[in-house]
Amino acid sequence: MPDWTATVIIRIPEDPLYSRRQIWTYYTHMADQQGESFISENFPSGTFGVYVEEGTFLGYIGNYSGDVNNPTGLHLHFSVVKDDGDGDFLNELDIRNTRDPTPYFNMAVNHNINPNEIPLCQEEITLADWALVADGG
Repeated sequence: MPDWTATVIIRIPEDPLYSRRQIWTYYTHMADQQGESFISENFPSGTFGVYVEEGTFLGYIGNYSGDVNNPTGLHLHFSVVKDDGDGDFLNELDIRNTRDPTPYFNMAVNHNINPNEIPLCQEEITLADWALVADGG
């Protein structure tokens, strides 16, 4: 969206778990505390309809919350967002508009399912790996 400085949302025209259903993958907090964007220069604010291949660099994790006096702490917020039925995404801030990401990753990433453990990828993560890349939906 034109006013987004820390968020990328990617349309997945066919949900890999349910054919004929569109979903959106939502990545946010990709800016510093003051809102200076960490999103790749290939996706300036307002970019729309660009094909994104699996492995495409999206940006770096950050801690922007929208309020410079209340940073989130360094992390990535990721959601699988429902389609509105007319080809647009629903408001991700309403939890009813999101899907549990657990079956998409085949690991317990939903806090309600896995409240006492931080889910980690099976491979070792290095500092160079903190860059975010498209998940290939």
